[in-house]
Amino acid sequence: LTDNEAFHTHWDYQLSGSFILPWSETRVKANYATGFKAPSLYQLYDPTYGNKTLRPQESRSYDLGFEQPVWGERIILDIVYFHTYYRNLIEWAQIDSMTYRYVNRKSAETKGYEGSLTVKPLDMLKLVAAYTYLMTNDRQTGKKLLRRPKHRASLNADWEFLKGANLNLGLVYVGARDDVWYDMTGTKFNVRTNAYYRLDAGASYQIAEFLQVFGRVENITDRKYENNFNRNSPGRSFYAGLKGTF
Repeated sequence: LTDNEAFHTHWDYQLSGSFILPWSETRVKANYATGFKAPSLYQLYDPTYGNKTLRPQESRSYDLGFEQPVWGERIILDIVYFHTYYRNLIEWAQIDSMTYRYVNRKSAETKGYEGSLTVKPLDMLKLVAAYTYLMTNDRQTGKKLLRRPKHRASLNADWEFLKGANLNLGLVYVGARDDVWYDMTGTKFNVRTNAYYRLDAGASYQIAEFLQVFGRVENITDRKYENNFNRNSPGRSFYAGLKGTF
């Protein structure tokens, strides 16, 4: 139940089910859900990017898939097909050469496949490879949604080298994406943002039951890349801190 002062009450629900084939230990699973997302105060009222006419985003989605464990669950293959329908999808859009604003897409859909392979050769080491194939459609124009890669993949290694001490290394690949760009005269161009790789690393140590120290480095190779056309993303970045649980 979502109770929003501006957009009233909205009920959402989710149905999930699964069963295991006893002869192969294959888990077959399915989900169906509805969703409601009111625009944030920033999306509505920011003086530069806000849009007071935004409507809430609604969705209906389902997915079907299976998990197959092997070698005493030290290897797990997970494959899922998903499909989501959106009404009033909230997106960040470039209106002209100088104007960016949040807008609604009246009707859109995304669908595709997700797959992952998890391998645990040692109790303290876990390796995960994942891949997503995504198809999108603006159901009014028949065109693909902008800034959404058709291909996305990742490799992740997680090593607990001491009790409470953890190292993580992750490689992410994001495929090329369609976008639009306006020059200073207001002329619109259909463009394509290049694919990129990014390598990240992190470490953490549980000092006490309730206190953890952590650090991470994002974009280790200082690769130049763009999430949106003509808008550079941060270079090599360092983070560290303490995390408490009470």
